[in-house]
Amino acid sequence: MKSLLAASLLLSLGSCASGPGEFIHRPEERIAWPAHELSPRVSVLFAYHGSNDAVRNPGFWSRLGDWVVGEDVHRIGSPYGMCLLELGSESEPDPVLVIADTGLGMIHLLSLITCEHRMISGTEEFPLVTPVGAAALPGGRFCISDSTTGRIGIFNSDGEFVQPFAQTYELGRPTGLAWDDIGQRLLVVDTIGGRILAFNVDGELSAQVGIPGEEPGEFNHPTNLAVSAEGRVFVMDSLNFRVQVLNADLTPAWDFGLVGTGPGSFAKPKGIALDSEGHVYVVDAMFGNIQVFDQRGTLLLAFCESGNSLGSLSLPAGLLIDGTDRIFVADMGNSRIQVFQYHSIQP
Repeated sequence: MKSLLAASLLLSLGSCASGPGEFIHRPEERIAWPAHELSPRVSVLFAYHGSNDAVRNPGFWSRLGDWVVGEDVHRIGSPYGMCLLELGSESEPDPVLVIADTGLGMIHLLSLITCEHRMISGTEEFPLVTPVGAAALPGGRFCISDSTTGRIGIFNSDGEFVQPFAQTYELGRPTGLAWDDIGQRLLVVDTIGGRILAFNVDGELSAQVGIPGEEPGEFNHPTNLAVSAEGRVFVMDSLNFRVQVLNADLTPAWDFGLVGTGPGSFAKPKGIALDSEGHVYVVDAMFGNIQVFDQRGTLLLAFCESGNSLGSLSLPAGLLIDGTDRIFVADMGNSRIQVFQYHSIQP
């Protein structure tokens, strides 16, 4: 009887909006860097392991549905790539964080307003084995790269698979993705091929650069990339232990970085992102920290250390910075997303 009631109720649940929620795993005292300054540049906001780390305020029908069919507890496994879908309206925005989970072979959709957490599995046409990269596309869609199958798929804002992307091209091992809004193209890292590929929105190849190597325009197992406000492409050239900067036409511009264990060097660099002021953030999985550079490679700040407490990281991987300079870190070894805030200091 209860299952019959659930079936009839679920038909109406999708149209019932949830109210604002709250992420509850927050520091009791300020955790910030530089720690001794009254006006720090970066501070901890919250960490999120799964739906138990949030208090939702669902509408009546959602609460009734949870009572009838039970409330699922969703947890993050090994997060990597992330992107942000700017959904909702201008008056009622509903940004949704998309997380590629390499460990679970799933996609997470997490509303940053309602705290609703959904998990998406692959389809027969597009199985998810090792989803690693994520990028938001125009029109509320997003794409996911799977490094094991060597494919990229497009999904709609509900997490439904729409179609494969660039399926006529041999992608090797696609990993990092970034949508270039200036060039209206999707940039794809092929880690094994040591190259960066650019596709238009229809999946047609428009440009590419790179072969395995150490010279400018060559890459050694690149992993991730980010696009600046000026259209330059910042590539995490991981096993060359450098950030390689490309012009908008993908020709080499400059690079910075070296292998080492001291400040400003790299040991196991992974994610890369830029904030609203153009600072370059690099995640290092070996150090368990994030280093912040200017665009020419001068070290400005390092924050976090290895560990499992708030403000610490374990094998961090993916990195995302949104339009309000919130810094989302895929804290892979801790099976969570940790969120920080960059604070601009105006003269």
